[in-house]
Amino acid sequence: MRRRRDSFITARMLSLALAVILVCIAAGAVRAAPAAEAGVLDLSSWSFERDGSVPLTGQWELYWGRLVDPAALAAPQEPSPHLVHVPGSWNDLAAAHGEPGGDGYATYRLRTRLPEEASGEEMALHMPWVFTSYSLWVNGRPVAANGQVGTNPDDAVPQFLPLTVPIGVRSGTADVLDIVIHISNFSHRNGGLWNTPVLGTHAQLARTAVVRQALAASVSGAVFLMAVYHLVMYFVVRRWPEWLFLGLTAFVTAVRTLVTGDHVLGQIVGGLPWGVEIRAEYLTGYLFMIAFMALLHALFPRDVSRLIVRGSQAYGALGVLSTLAAPPRVSSLFIPLSVWVSMALIVYCIFVLLIAWRRRRDGAGPMVAGGVVLLLCLAHDVLRSNLIGFNIYLLPLGMTVLLLFQSLTLARRFSAALRRETALAAENASLLRTVQTQLHEVKQSRRLIARLDRDVRRKIAERLHRSTQNRLLRAWHQLAAAKEMYEVDRQRADELLEQVRHDIDHVRAVDIRQVSHELHPSIVRAGLLPAVESVVARYEDVVSIQVEIDDAVRARDGAGRGPARALEAGDARRVRGEAAGGIPEPIRLVVYRVLEESLGNIQAHAGAASVTIALRMAEPDTLSLTIRDDGQGFDPQAVRPSLGLHTIAASVSSVDGEWELVSAPRQGTRITCLLPLAPAEPPSAPDPGAA
Repeated sequence: MRRRRDSFITARMLSLALAVILVCIAAGAVRAAPAAEAGVLDLSSWSFERDGSVPLTGQWELYWGRLVDPAALAAPQEPSPHLVHVPGSWNDLAAAHGEPGGDGYATYRLRTRLPEEASGEEMALHMPWVFTSYSLWVNGRPVAANGQVGTNPDDAVPQFLPLTVPIGVRSGTADVLDIVIHISNFSHRNGGLWNTPVLGTHAQLARTAVVRQALAASVSGAVFLMAVYHLVMYFVVRRWPEWLFLGLTAFVTAVRTLVTGDHVLGQIVGGLPWGVEIRAEYLTGYLFMIAFMALLHALFPRDVSRLIVRGSQAYGALGVLSTLAAPPRVSSLFIPLSVWVSMALIVYCIFVLLIAWRRRRDGAGPMVAGGVVLLLCLAHDVLRSNLIGFNIYLLPLGMTVLLLFQSLTLARRFSAALRRETALAAENASLLRTVQTQLHEVKQSRRLIARLDRDVRRKIAERLHRSTQNRLLRAWHQLAAAKEMYEVDRQRADELLEQVRHDIDHVRAVDIRQVSHELHPSIVRAGLLPAVESVVARYEDVVSIQVEIDDAVRARDGAGRGPARALEAGDARRVRGEAAGGIPEPIRLVVYRVLEESLGNIQAHAGAASVTIALRMAEPDTLSLTIRDDGQGFDPQAVRPSLGLHTIAASVSSVDGEWELVSAPRQGTRITCLLPLAPAEPPSAPDPGAA
């Protein structure tokens, strides 16, 4: 469901982005207008008010190798000019004259028949940049210039500065516009009228120029802010490298928007040196390649070839070095190769994005949609730079779309990270409470062990001090008396010796056995059932006890005990119930201690009439012990755990078991223990009843 919802959102955003691009293309694409033929453009049926401005495309006259005075062009003795297409370069014409490349100078001329409809509005020309300097005349009057036109490299000064200039003509006051442009180039591989001049009313062109500049500046500012945001977030969080590369890509795009197209930065400052602007254009192109490939690899490392990333970045680095070290005339020679490399990388990036989408990578949907839009815009701009495509640059728009789509991905990641952090905080709090509880239990267990140790030591000391010591002391006195009477009254001496033997036998059979039983009940060695019977026998006179033992427990206990001769022979493995299928001795001891403590508590506190003890196999390797009485019961939450309950808890936990106490006032008490017979790491099972 979530995947389907994300796909729907991505598809909607992609559709919206493509719609915006189509609107921008429609705005940048000028309506079909007449094209110049043989150096003449007929606009007699055109209406500037109704149809808008006109791009002066088509065949222009070109006088190669000459800077002809506009006044001299009307003389009939002028040689026939060449016809070249505008926009375009003169490179082929220069090569035909034995001068391959774009170096040279020439005169462009176009005669334009104006509309018959007269509005009286002031006319203007929008002159984009050319390669690489020009001077413009209209009807023999100079109206604009970029740089300085010269006939050799020393005299020519290149410049990039689009201008919108009034031409001193109002609609209806002239029939023909004679447009003459002197152009020279000694600084770039291409030369000539690379972009199309546009004719229209001054209000139209000024408004269009302001809108284009404002749009470029706004997009650049928005992309720059996004770049700053992602860079700051990366340096603050230091977590996701794609933030760094996305910020760098956005920063490069913001700068490139200002130094290409309408050259907004140059217009803001009144013109930058041509070398600075052309180097900025080339540098941002190469840096964009480096940053975007790093971003793609950071987003989808398992889908992008590291070799291709490193190769493209190495090529971009070489381009940066050549741009910085070589003159623009030399570095521009590498641009055709860079165009092919860029187109190949665009195809590869689209392929990678589609693969990532197919493999359902995290954030692939929005990134694929935004990346496809960006790469399509980049492809258009690469073609636009080579006079193929619409008269608008789309890279800033594509980058903005990518950032918006990536913002969706980052928002999802933030929300997912926030959910994970919240869950982790809750888990940490739960773990802290668990640790605190366990620490409290450890402290309780330590106090319990210390208390049990003191009780056992006290019981043993009292027994040894009262009964055993008195009997031994009496035996010592009787031995001394028997020694003195042996010669006088042998019969009395024999009676005393018999009494001494009886006292020593009592110490051995009663006192020492009771002390030994306090430390470890030997009955558990005989088996689980004998141990249970031994405990039950001690309380049968106090309360009615019913013992329920299923056949599986009897079988396991019988397998563990083995034949009686094993006990007599002292086979330790058989005695401890470690034979195949037997019940281990630590488990028997735990059952013995739990029964002992439970029945003791029932006798002392419950006031019960009957008790039921059930031993069953809950699972193939888990023994279940249940002790249920019909006594007065109690509220476990309101009663402080007694020493007996702590002893039960310590006994069960010593074999990695679990236990549960259920009780309520006037509803009796039930204790259930689950004891694993084959723990992963068999514990040493210390006897909680011993020290």
